[in-house]
Amino acid sequence: MSAPNQQPPSETIQSKGSSRTGWYAAIAIVVIVIIVFAGLYAAGYIGKKPTSTTTTPPKVPACTTYTITGAGSTFVQGLMTAWTGAGGYSVNTVDYDAVGSGTGISDITTGTVTYGASDAPLNATQRAAAPNLLTMPETAGAVAVIFNLPGVAFPLHDSLNLTGAVLAAIYLGDISTWNNTAIEALNPGVVMPNQVISVWHRSDGSGTSYAFSQFLSDSNATWKSTIGYSTLPAWPKTPLGGGEKGSSGIAGTVKETPYSLGYVDLGYASENVISFAAVQNPSGKNIIPTVSDAASAISDILAIPTTLPLGNESWSGVSMIDAPGAGDYPITTFSYLLFYQESHNNPTITSVADASAFVNFLNWTISTSGGQSFSGELYYVPLPASVVAADQATLASMTYQGGVIPACS
Repeated sequence: MSAPNQQPPSETIQSKGSSRTGWYAAIAIVVIVIIVFAGLYAAGYIGKKPTSTTTTPPKVPACTTYTITGAGSTFVQGLMTAWTGAGGYSVNTVDYDAVGSGTGISDITTGTVTYGASDAPLNATQRAAAPNLLTMPETAGAVAVIFNLPGVAFPLHDSLNLTGAVLAAIYLGDISTWNNTAIEALNPGVVMPNQVISVWHRSDGSGTSYAFSQFLSDSNATWKSTIGYSTLPAWPKTPLGGGEKGSSGIAGTVKETPYSLGYVDLGYASENVISFAAVQNPSGKNIIPTVSDAASAISDILAIPTTLPLGNESWSGVSMIDAPGAGDYPITTFSYLLFYQESHNNPTITSVADASAFVNFLNWTISTSGGQSFSGELYYVPLPASVVAADQATLASMTYQGGVIPACS
């Protein structure tokens, strides 16, 4: 007789077979899963980060492979010397030749330099000759009227007083002696000498001449109708005097010639210790040029509701002459850098690395911690924020072979 709980042999054999079959199925499933995951991984669907659809412009590793060359304005020679010398811009080699605004304009038009510098904006003819040129204010400053009056004291005044109308009459030859009644009336109590005025002007194309002749044109109807203003006016013949090349030529001649008169930028006059006049502004105030009085003129002009031109537009309508404020110096001007919007159009720029190096320099010149930090101590006016913003928009429009110019370090 069998034990009550003992199972039949056939049932025991069936249970072992079922367990073995389940294990085989489980192993097969695991193998299948592994194969599927391996296929997905190989296809890139899992285990890899998605590839971005946007690309970043390539970063040029260094800005030091290109020598940047410039030419033009003697008005900004002091600032350019600081920018390009020891303690200035150190990322690239930058050369500047102070040959006058007229030559600076012609040099950049023909593409013999990386940039030109001019205190006069391009006129319509110049813009037509180089339609791809951009105009960017780099600084501002005052044109000082310098003189040499040995033995003359100004006990009641800080300096010689002059007006635009009198200066125009002197340069027209209508006033030829220092003791002319029109000059004496502006300087009561001063014994003016009975000496012929030796009158000096720039013989080369000059942005300083542009600003000075614009002031004379605004002050004297005869000058406006017969001479006008430009970088190279048709200067009338005067009894004494003549033309000299560059600010250094004018400054040196006036300093060495008794009873002479001329004009240079404030920095040249100050650094060469040459006397300069107080010039009457539209408010009737006699203003001796200083950085603060020139800055006041810029601020008051920009406060008049206006929109600054784009870099590829004409700046000939922008003038800082005869600003309306009581403390404004009346012969104040911007100075501009001129360069190509499409950098590849400039024969001196032969690669995107060259273009990157140049743009890096331009950005430095307008930054408050870079080029603009040199301005005040050298008698120039740092650019106001609104002008810097306009300059930044101009730089952002530059291209190389139609593409964005990448940054460099």
